[in-house]
Amino acid sequence: MDAAVPEAPAEPAGLVRRLARVLFSIYAWAFVLLNALANCAVAFASEPFIGSEAAWIRAQQWWTRLNLVVGLFRVRVEGLENVPGPAVIAAIHQGSFDINVLALALPRPFHFVARVEVLAVPIVGTALRRARHILIRRGGGAANDEALREAEERLRRGSRVIFFPEGTRSEDGSVRPFRSGAFRLAARTGCPLVPAVISGTRMANPKGTALIIPSRIVIRFLESRIVSEDEARSDAFREKIRAEMAAHLERLNLETGPRL
Repeated sequence: MDAAVPEAPAEPAGLVRRLARVLFSIYAWAFVLLNALANCAVAFASEPFIGSEAAWIRAQQWWTRLNLVVGLFRVRVEGLENVPGPAVIAAIHQGSFDINVLALALPRPFHFVARVEVLAVPIVGTALRRARHILIRRGGGAANDEALREAEERLRRGSRVIFFPEGTRSEDGSVRPFRSGAFRLAARTGCPLVPAVISGTRMANPKGTALIIPSRIVIRFLESRIVSEDEARSDAFREKIRAEMAAHLERLNLETGPRL
């Protein structure tokens, strides 16, 4: 019987990189928390002058910018000319920093569509509620019809309404099947649907870990399109858009990824 081959020890360079990522993550999370608290204080102080919604959306944009700078992320924005005014943004969801990247790239005002369960997250829940982002529940129903009506009202006021049509972050980097909410809203309002592809955020904070890894990130807004009622109901149309976005993601993944 052959003797078992001992496992090769980890390369010193790999151990150094791992240690550097852990130490950097501790520093980055400490800043993220302090930055969130500081921007919450600024938002509360600004409410009497510019209103709750505007104060918190502005604070979230500054919060986002500082998080990305301190996290040593390099973000490139492409195709912003495809979002000249009110629009329904359908963004693929690769990582927890997708929200930061979208808030950095888009001009104000903008509103995210998020699950109501997020309200339980400290600080984040307060920011979502006071900025009047749009909250939906699992399983649909009358409450979500009301949420879509709120989204229509935001669009009429000139906002960009942002959906993650996959419903949750990707586990493996693939683009999951799309739900219909963003498509139905675009069809009901006549506002353009703008697909948004974000690459590089999946490894910036790998799912299931607390690591924050400095990364190269690209967000690309694809050509807008007007969606008909028939298209909004069509599984084939949603799959066509999903496949187009997945192809862009595959190409962008060659340019993005960890810097540390």
